[in-house]
Amino acid sequence: MGGNPAACAVALKTIEIIERENLVEQLDQFSSTILSQLHELTRLDNNVGEVRGIGYLYGIEFVEDKESKTPVPEEFTKNIAEECKKRGLIVGQDENIIRINPPISSTEEELQFVVTTLKSVLNE
Repeated sequence: MGGNPAACAVALKTIEIIERENLVEQLDQFSSTILSQLHELTRLDNNVGEVRGIGYLYGIEFVEDKESKTPVPEEFTKNIAEECKKRGLIVGQDENIIRINPPISSTEEELQFVVTTLKSVLNE
């Protein structure tokens, strides 16, 4: 907040790593190939009202009915989040929304794990 030298050094090192590892380009590639598969959830599950996302930030909205867009009870998404956690995937949960926010350093395999785990939980 006040230009702390240690904090500035850490920020500069972080930027260096992001550039060296081409993490922005990787994010762009993986978000359009792997995480975009999350949009398929609207066809797989009748309770998925909408999938919104950009980059590595995704939100899945759950509804009682796709036409009325009535939100599901919070307990519904809480159960999804708990089942994901049992399988090793931690997601955010707010009312009728599940949030997926993997780190920028996520590998292709880790992102595929996110997609397959969510699909598996919702199919069950």
